[in-house]
Amino acid sequence: MNPSRFFYVLKEGFLQLFRTRGLSFAVVVIVSATLLQLSLFLAISRTLDRALGSAREKFQMAVFLTPASENTDRKRIQELLLADPRVASVRLVTKEEAIQEFRKDPEIDRMLQALGENPLTDSFTVILRNDDSEKLEDWVQKLREDSRIEEVDYGKNEWETVSRLTRVVRWVGLILGGFV
Repeated sequence: MNPSRFFYVLKEGFLQLFRTRGLSFAVVVIVSATLLQLSLFLAISRTLDRALGSAREKFQMAVFLTPASENTDRKRIQELLLADPRVASVRLVTKEEAIQEFRKDPEIDRMLQALGENPLTDSFTVILRNDDSEKLEDWVQKLREDSRIEEVDYGKNEWETVSRLTRVVRWVGLILGGFV
């Protein structure tokens, strides 16, 4: 392209920009608002993705044992947990450790003193691998069938709520981005 033509096109573009100031201003405002809206939804979506990823990395479940559980039961259950490929690590929390943690809250400490005995049981804190944290329902059901496991808590409702919220924000961003 000839440099004189390029400068001619550039000169005519700026002349038209100043001749139709109102229309040019409206176009600049609309394009700016669209880009701002799009970047805002992308930032929100990215922040939620990071939060969800961070939650996946810290995703834990608690396996509470029955009061009748003995050392052999604890070892057997710990080996059962560690044998699963979804498990990153397992830590035994004795009822003494658990009560010490609860006693840090003065209100709970008063309730524990009123009871006079330790109502807690031994438990395992299980840290899961972040890529398998959504496929747990069958495994949790198998764990609950063990006679020495009283309860398995893995925050299913909270996890589903965060996942749904992320999907909704993504869809809203896509829909609004599509209208713009």
